[in-house]
Amino acid sequence: IVAVAAHRSQQGAHTGPVTRDQATGIDHALASIQADTQNSLDELSQKTGGFMIANTNDLRPGLHRVTEDLDTHYEIAYSPQILAFDGHFRQIAVTVKRPDVRVQTRNGYYALPFIPGQSVAPFEVPMLSALAGATLPSDILFHSSGLHFRSSSGNPLGVVVFDVPLDGIEFTKDEVNQLYQTHFSVLALFKDAQGSVVRKFSQDVPRQGPLSNLNGFKVGHFIYSQYAPLSPGRYTLETVVFDRITGKISARKSSVLIPPAADGVGISSLVRVRSVFPKDAGTVHADDPFQVAAETISPGLDDDAKAGPGALSFFFTVYVKSGDQTIPGLNIEFFQDGQRIGHAEPKLQAPDSRGIIPYIASTPLDSFKPGQYELRVTVSQDGKAATERTLVTIE
Repeated sequence: IVAVAAHRSQQGAHTGPVTRDQATGIDHALASIQADTQNSLDELSQKTGGFMIANTNDLRPGLHRVTEDLDTHYEIAYSPQILAFDGHFRQIAVTVKRPDVRVQTRNGYYALPFIPGQSVAPFEVPMLSALAGATLPSDILFHSSGLHFRSSSGNPLGVVVFDVPLDGIEFTKDEVNQLYQTHFSVLALFKDAQGSVVRKFSQDVPRQGPLSNLNGFKVGHFIYSQYAPLSPGRYTLETVVFDRITGKISARKSSVLIPPAADGVGISSLVRVRSVFPKDAGTVHADDPFQVAAETISPGLDDDAKAGPGALSFFFTVYVKSGDQTIPGLNIEFFQDGQRIGHAEPKLQAPDSRGIIPYIASTPLDSFKPGQYELRVTVSQDGKAATERTLVTIE
């Protein structure tokens, strides 16, 4: 019902912005197809210029019509002159002067920008526009990072992580129904050296909940991560957060290096651990770098850590040749102003059958004074070594 209503509202919303239901119409349509196959497919076929054969065991009349349409039709196409790719719905109406002619056409289309090999959703349009501007907006505090890991088959993976503090996102209060609501979106683009988009990730995030939980929810973080195979090389990562209630938007650009899968020992990027929780059996993905055994790691990108009680935890993965059960050496070092101030050589566990060794390194924070530190992790095996670095600020 929601998908149908959203589709019909598009016919009248010729120049207005895309509504939430219109923007998520595909998701609603998928759910409704599973719940009510016939009505959903009938709506889909009619609004895209077709028809549905249903409620009969005699397919001959319907197939005869299909054959007749294929043999006795004219096809007309045109390229619309779109001056602004603003995501608005453009209605199409086709009329002909010749009598006894049946016209089949879709109701219209969205004015969406074109990305080769990628579809564009209406909710992504404001974020793509922000990236195209001369100056990147910075209305919302958020962190994002491009990381490199490997797939279960050993191929390079590009990973993007968003960390959005929710106290910077607008929440509205429905005092009558005692509910809070928020609505924001995130977008990430990996671009190659020629500026072409090779991977696009996005998520629209409408949320609501009991008003009594609002204060606790606002002190949390929205963590979003996605991954995809990427060829070795240097990429530009462009990320955007858009608060759909206030219209505030922030965008960032950074450089990401995806190294080749070396013939020997290797290591992934280093990433802060926000939390670890049991893995949902229904969302198991063999290549997800943050799913380890029976647990899922929630990454965090906070720049700062608090000195004193507590620990600083980082996650990374060590890679060896598939089937190699030799355990690599591990050296973890902290540097400040170029001077090593501490190190450890913990023992890794044996690689699994794919040659993968996930590891969480933790160090107490009470021994650190405020300042900036470099964390350097080196793995070595058979005379070869691989090193990853990251910066940490202790307050």
